[in-house]
Formats: sequence, C-alpha cells, structure tokens
Amino acid sequence: MFYNESTKEFKKDAPKHLLMLDLGGKELEKLCKGDSIMEKFKENVDKLNEKETVINFLTEEEEEELKRLSFIKEGKDEGIEVGKEIGKEIGKEAGRKEKELDLAKKMLEKNMSLKDVSEITGLPIDTLKTL
Repeated sequence: MFYNESTKEFKKDAPKHLLMLDLGGKELEKLCKGDSIMEKFKENVDKLNEKETVINFLTEEEEEELKRLSFIKEGKDEGIEVGKEIGKEIGKEAGRKEKELDLAKKMLEKNMSLKDVSEITGLPIDTLKTL
C-alpha cells in the first residue's frame, strides 16, 4: 500500500516506521531526529539487523514472492472496489430504466398516444408496444 514498485520508493504518506525500512545512514537519522519514539524504534531495528537470524530470515526469492503476493492482493482489493462502483452504477441505470417504463405504462393507461409517450420518455415505440 505504501510502496511504489515502479519507482522503488515508499510513498510520502507511508508511516515513518515503514519509511525506515528503505532508508539508510543520514536519511534515516534525519527522519528519526527529534522523535523519541522513532529514535527508539531505529535503535531496536539496528539491533535486530545485526542478528544472524534476522539477516537470514528470508531469502531474496522469498522476499520477492511476498512482495508479488502483496501486489496481487492489492490489485484484487482495488478490483473489488471498482466492481462495487460499477455495480452501483448498473443498479442506478436499471432503476432509471424501471422508472421510465413505469412512467410510460401510466401514460399509456391514460390513453396517451404512443408517439407522445415516446417523445416524452425517450423510449422507442417498439418498446412501448410491448408494455
């Protein structure tokens, strides 16, 4: 969510503790300076990064696979959201069509001509004949 794969950078709105993962040296010092929580966090991260078990926790291939799966999940989540929005629009359109047909039925029940009903509702005369 916070990493831009194409630029290989964290996005600006990423939480500071995530930004730390991509920074080193002076950049990291600058990010943490003046923030006691971030300074403590950096200190702990530095200690962890010195441990052999952390250094060898994931192979490069495993790390790449985790990233790939993360991007797939993000894509699926975005697709679901887009699908929901499209579904809402389809539902609105179906509702509008239903209202147009109901209005046309009422107009025809009042013995209005097919031509007049078609002009007012925008529905084709063939559709009105089936009502």
